[in-house]
Amino acid sequence: SLLRVPLRAGRLRRDPGAAAVPLRTPGYRGNTTVLHLAIASSSPDVEGRTGLVAQALRSSHAEEAARAAGGSGGSLPLHAALRSHNGLDRGTRSRLAEMLLDVYPGGAGVAD
Repeated sequence: SLLRVPLRAGRLRRDPGAAAVPLRTPGYRGNTTVLHLAIASSSPDVEGRTGLVAQALRSSHAEEAARAAGGSGGSLPLHAALRSHNGLDRGTRSRLAEMLLDVYPGGAGVAD
């Protein structure tokens, strides 16, 4: 779960490039990123989660964040956003996918 949303949100406001920095997070095998955590979190704060994603994708590091593989499966943020078990409704998943594809269109052709 994304229990530390305010901490990560504050870090992201100070340094938008932090969205793509690999993090060691308990519960994940290997590294993940703030962007992945915001997308895949079980937090019911969908507005906060999507706000973090939007903020990261408006930064000068947007493409780097959208290309960053993370999570336990090493998937792109696009793939994490499209999964139905991420606690996001279909409309939110579609909006996130559009934002991620605008920044990194090549993500549509990347296999996990």
